[in-house]
Amino acid sequence: VFSAGADMHALGDIVGDPAAFAAFMQDWHDAFDAVAACSRPTVAAVHGIAFAGGFELFQVCDVAVVADDARLGDQHARYGLFPGGGSAQRLPRLIGDRRARWLLLSGEEIPAADAVAAGLANEAVPADRVVARASEMAALLATRSPLASAAIKRALAAGAGLDVGAALAAERPIALAHMASADARAGLDAFYRRVAPRFPSNQGEA
Repeated sequence: VFSAGADMHALGDIVGDPAAFAAFMQDWHDAFDAVAACSRPTVAAVHGIAFAGGFELFQVCDVAVVADDARLGDQHARYGLFPGGGSAQRLPRLIGDRRARWLLLSGEEIPAADAVAAGLANEAVPADRVVARASEMAALLATRSPLASAAIKRALAAGAGLDVGAALAAERPIALAHMASADARAGLDAFYRRVAPRFPSNQGEA
């Protein structure tokens, strides 16, 4: 099981206490925001169940591989609860407003193949291949420039919710700073020499 979400018994102890529940939600958001803001690419390997908070957790990762028999869904609406981990904001940005509204308002599951088609996951593979495939993708991402990955993630975050013109303006200083980096110079040099790049930030030199 990837994650079945929060411990509902523990949640029941605080849900009637606004201050305690607000603190719980803040911790929850801080944890998810830390995953989303990680400068390195994050890869979710989702098998078994990803419901409610678990469904919200894998939304914050950069890349997601799901088992073809995984059970995925928000589930909160089934029990009259609010998706407090961020689904109401992140899910429409991942899969579009109409699909997100259905999943959030109905609490229905989304099949793995549909999750891939909708853009919620990158790949669906047999359950016994999930961790291996996620590891392969992570290994490939690890060969890329950490500085470039971090810059791309900052640009994606900076442009979220903006129109294209404003988003391009927001990313311009990020691009300028990165293209002056040692990793960018190493990449250009490798391109000119037709060799695999060795990025200084991957060698502990930047």
